[in-house]
Amino acid sequence: MLDPQTVEIAAALARHAEQGRDLRAAVVAWFFVAGHQVAPDQPAVPEPPVETLAGALAWAVWTDPGYRMLRRGRAVVT
Repeated sequence: MLDPQTVEIAAALARHAEQGRDLRAAVVAWFFVAGHQVAPDQPAVPEPPVETLAGALAWAVWTDPGYRMLRRGRAVVT
């Protein structure tokens, strides 16, 4: 038997993962629905592990096109 939280984590990742999508993007999407119920008769979606979430959020900021433009602008000014 698997721990029910393990099953919920696997289900949350499966809902947000798509073929070819970076797993870190799936973790960020999972974070935004954590604490909410998928259906009225199901438990709330658990939160992703802190270490995994921190890495995924850092990746999301670093790869954001707006952040790239900001870095380029700073490089031109300096």
